Amino acid sequence: MFPQVSDRLASSLIPFALVVVGLSLLLLLLVFRSVIVPLKASLGFLLSVAATLGAVVAVFQ
Repeated sequence: MFPQVSDRLASSLIPFALVVVGLSLLLLLLVFRSVIVPLKASLGFLLSVAATLGAVVAVFQ
């Protein structure tokens, strides 16, 4: 009847990450007036989040 907390968190993770990365990309584009620097920063953020989630999965499995 009621969705589990983990299900709700999992379903909202992708939109939240897209909003965070999108806003930071926009802000960095405005500040640095360059395309490469914000793309590298956003890619580094996404890779660090993916590595963290992978480490959590490896530990708990």
